[in-house]
Amino acid sequence: MINLSDSASNLEQFNDAGDPIVFSRVAYIPYLQSLVRKGAPKHCVWIARFQGGEVDLSLKLLNAVMFYGVSGDLPVEFLSDAGDCGVGVIFHTRHKKTPLTLMPGARADRNDILGAQILARHSKRKSLVVAKAFVIARISQMHWLLSGTDERAARVRAASSLAEVRAIEAESAKLYWAKYFRTLNMDGCSRRQDNPVSKALDALSAFTAPLFLRWLAVHGLSANHGYLHEPTSYEALAFDLMESVRHWSEQVVYQEVLEGGTDNLTARATSRYKHLLEEWVEVPSLQVSAKRKFVLYGMVLALRSYLLGEINHVHLPMDSVVRSRGRPVKVSYKIPGAVKRIR
Repeated sequence: MINLSDSASNLEQFNDAGDPIVFSRVAYIPYLQSLVRKGAPKHCVWIARFQGGEVDLSLKLLNAVMFYGVSGDLPVEFLSDAGDCGVGVIFHTRHKKTPLTLMPGARADRNDILGAQILARHSKRKSLVVAKAFVIARISQMHWLLSGTDERAARVRAASSLAEVRAIEAESAKLYWAKYFRTLNMDGCSRRQDNPVSKALDALSAFTAPLFLRWLAVHGLSANHGYLHEPTSYEALAFDLMESVRHWSEQVVYQEVLEGGTDNLTARATSRYKHLLEEWVEVPSLQVSAKRKFVLYGMVLALRSYLLGEINHVHLPMDSVVRSRGRPVKVSYKIPGAVKRIR
């Protein structure tokens, strides 16, 4: 059994597989089996049994509880307790485009993240800072295939407008995709065309977007209000954040084509991608190691920290095989399950 202590400083707890199940004042409950009250009602503590373990949910110490998967029954008394404690309750599965969220009444306090998100979006300076962070991450991670990424990233840093940032990104993407298909002996193909590689990449994007959507919902951010992808008619912010990890899916598809061609490519790439998300990688700037799926979650935490004014820059936790030198960057968030790297 996993116990959640009443100490607010000890909120990271783990399931039977060693993955964090309670972190950053959020409880993530996959495939709920049962939910029963523990102790007197005034304590607002519930025992959640789920696929992979059991945890005591002390609602007074949490900001949100996410139930993943369509299973189990949720007592109305639990929802009442969550409302009394100001805890958001989110329901999500990978196959549903939009999470269902039950949130307490909005309060205009220093943690009004939605207000901060919208204000930053309407600020020319702040919106440019956020957009630059996503594009720099995207271009920097092209280095596995494309040369000159450092110089292009430097140009993005020096850019004075979103239009200029997008132009540099488009220029880099054109070169990147040309080389991507050329080295796969698929000359004449492009990312926008209907071909097996593009279909596999689209499938992995569709797989990744809900992972961002769940954490955006947990932290009260609007998925529809992005900085790089501006339209609000789709989940623009999820696709903004995806720029920082697109290289994962692109390398998976690339390797699958090299090893087995394009037959059944989407299924093969999806299977490989699922395993890749469970792998441990190093985040050099923070000098920690973490599973990729939690590095992905760290992207949301990084953006949230900037929007709330906790840090004065957007420091995305990029993975790399190259270790950084010197001291780790100081940030106000922690990647769930991260461990300090072994020197």
